[in-house]
Amino acid sequence: MLYGQGARGMATASAVVGDCLDIIFTEGKKISYGPVESKVQSIKSMGDVSSKYYISLSALDKPGVLQTITGTLNESNISIESITQKTNSKNKSVQIIIVTHETTENKIQKAIKNINNLEEVKEKSK
Repeated sequence: MLYGQGARGMATASAVVGDCLDIIFTEGKKISYGPVESKVQSIKSMGDVSSKYYISLSALDKPGVLQTITGTLNESNISIESITQKTNSKNKSVQIIIVTHETTENKIQKAIKNINNLEEVKEKSK
């Protein structure tokens, strides 16, 4: 991974695209950046990738809704790191932001699907 201030904007984008095209269309060419030989033995399935996740949704502002949502995460064996709830008095809903502890993509996708199916959830998480 390369990082730094760089040229920014279109100049950087143009250079990155140019480098990608150079790699794609110059078969067998030794490149002057990155590893010469990959030490990767296999690639994980996306579902097996572990990470913390950020979930944002809007739900009805009534007792028990947060418990239902967190219970759904519990059913998928997902631990919660933090929860923030912001009230929106105009439409009687709350924005709920959840950050999970590390879990797999498979588990989080299953949990989000189940949460989005709850009738109390008004703005679905993606």
